[in-house]
Amino acid sequence: MASLDYFVATFTRDTRIEAVEPRLIAVLSGGKRTELYGYKGYTKDKLTYAINDYAARALIAGTSSAAHEAAKQVFALAPQGLSIARIDVQETVVVADPDRTIVFTFPKKKYKATRISAVNSEGETLYVGSPSSRARLRIYNKTAESGIVADNGKYLRVEIQLRDNYADEAYKKWIEGKTDEVLAFWVKKMIVDKDADSLLDLCRLLSVDELQIEEKDTEWAQRRKIWYEKTVIPAMAKLFLVEPEYREIAARLLTGTNHDDKIELQ
Repeated sequence: MASLDYFVATFTRDTRIEAVEPRLIAVLSGGKRTELYGYKGYTKDKLTYAINDYAARALIAGTSSAAHEAAKQVFALAPQGLSIARIDVQETVVVADPDRTIVFTFPKKKYKATRISAVNSEGETLYVGSPSSRARLRIYNKTAESGIVADNGKYLRVEIQLRDNYADEAYKKWIEGKTDEVLAFWVKKMIVDKDADSLLDLCRLLSVDELQIEEKDTEWAQRRKIWYEKTVIPAMAKLFLVEPEYREIAARLLTGTNHDDKIELQ
């Protein structure tokens, strides 16, 4: 079953929200100061609560297993001025060879697409849609990225990243318990028909519970460094040879936007 993997929502910080804010912040007690989309606050266990510079709007965000919790908090608050900035919906399946599945999956020609291949190792990734678009599909070798191997194969992840009004619509589907429909819609829209049908068949038949592959062990950071050095860096170097102008975009994505002093949540 498809699940949320990333969730960011902003909303009006009115007197009702301020009244429950101590409870929201208490959940993050002992967490780290953070900044996201220009909002400043606290994060703990991949869950974030923050407010903007004018203290007029608040933000709740969750990554991986915390994405569902973040969405539940927003639903419970039912805040005014709600805007879903981003939702990622993913399905993780077990296959014998994720790279082979990805290599033989083709996007529809009307979409800008990029393939990234590892050099001398596994780690295939297919992006459909530009980085700045409201909808971007990513299909990648989750085992190569995380270092986690399934008992009966390797992990392949199919993930749609949605922003702005597309994210708002996906949130409504999540409320209705129809998250599967979100992923299926975009796979069919962005991938050629026969390949889309094959991917969705894999999702129906071989899907795994996200909690089973949650990356909690202490070796996660080291595995991610190895993946970055052996897969991402060589792939980016190859991409820059083909599209030199992408260097500037990559630099902005890596560095983000710098802001000055952080504010206290009150």
